Amino acid sequence: YDVAIRIGVPVASSLITRLLAPARLMIAGSPAYLRTAGMPKVPQDLKRHNCLGYSYWSLRDEWHFTTPDGRVERVKVKGSLVANNGDALRAAAIAGVGLIQVPTFSLCEDMRRGRLVQVLADYPIRELTVHALYAPGAAPNAKLRAFIDLLAKAWAGVPPWERGLEEKGGKGKRKRRG
Repeated sequence: YDVAIRIGVPVASSLITRLLAPARLMIAGSPAYLRTAGMPKVPQDLKRHNCLGYSYWSLRDEWHFTTPDGRVERVKVKGSLVANNGDALRAAAIAGVGLIQVPTFSLCEDMRRGRLVQVLADYPIRELTVHALYAPGAAPNAKLRAFIDLLAKAWAGVPPWERGLEEKGGKGKRKRRG
């Protein structure tokens, strides 16, 4: 492979990494679930909700938020489903099973269509990052450099998967990149 696109914190390796975009986490649930279970107003409200977990995250049962005054708030959550696949968690949330915490790129289309609604938008969650990784050594060839530059330019600022989301309730706090 010439290049890999990786989401998350880059691990120590001999590969060269280039930051491409932020990957903001968001909590969402279906309108039907929220009508039945109620809309959480503060992070501690999640203790009464069915919070679906992503098995590969070490903190799947403790969700972290930044409060409006800048403090980090940790909430122990539990839920009826833990999966190692974000699409399975998304499908369960759309079906009204519970709330999910996943990157916005997997939720935005469902939010635009009204299948999911953002929860706790005033309490940002940590950001992940999207990186391009490629082998060290000689400088990347022109095609690889052009491809990585194209992704970095296309995803600068607010990534395309989040553009226009504010009108649909995706109003979580975000830092703009230049």
